[in-house]
Amino acid sequence: MVEVASARARRERDKLNQRQAILNAAREIAAHEGRSAVTTRRVAGRIAYTHPTIYEHFESKSASRAELTREGYRLLPAELRMTRAGASGPDQAIRGVAQAYCVGCPRRG
Repeated sequence: MVEVASARARRERDKLNQRQAILNAAREIAAHEGRSAVTTRRVAGRIAYTHPTIYEHFESKSASRAELTREGYRLLPAELRMTRAGASGPDQAIRGVAQAYCVGCPRRG
């Protein structure tokens, strides 16, 4: 019984890791090329998954974009804090926070 439970837990963990890899790849593409460059085929290619694998985790392109947006909003406060903390003065802090917000803020694309 323990082996079955551990195998099930491993499959769930693997599935969560796949989902996170998909989101990370989409975020990287968006950061370097803009949100409009994020396609399911490009994301799948970047992480060496098949295109249908993306749809095992997200019902549609819009569902994956919605999750990417939610994740962006969850990550933004920490990014803004790190940017402020690393600034050498108020002017750099303001510029850094504005840039982090504009780059990290989910936009339609």
